[in-house]
Amino acid sequence: MTAEQRVVSALMGYAPLTDLIADRLYPLVLPQNCPLPAAVYFKVSAPRVHSLSGQSGLANVRIQVTTWARTYPEVKEVAEAMRLAFATKLPEALVISERDRYEDNTKLFGVDLDVEFFHPEATTRGD
Repeated sequence: MTAEQRVVSALMGYAPLTDLIADRLYPLVLPQNCPLPAAVYFKVSAPRVHSLSGQSGLANVRIQVTTWARTYPEVKEVAEAMRLAFATKLPEALVISERDRYEDNTKLFGVDLDVEFFHPEATTRGD
């Protein structure tokens, strides 16, 4: 399972969040004319952890999830549900920052959540 799949599984497995956004969680960009509220996610970085003996098999993954809604109270409600989803379903993930935003051209309110966690990765390619 990829780091992104872990995030999607955690968020979509938390009923208080899916009550608000249903299955509207997308990689990178919102689809055109997407019903709101909705959210997008993308990997910001994933530096690999190394030791003196080589690769550790861990990546320190940082993923940003942005919620979008037509009103500020609604986007804040979704962001709070998302924060609680991480705390409940992916407790090793730390929400390291949260930023409010407004997109003037679309008139949408947003909240960015930056989440960081260690994710196991293969150190060799299995054939």
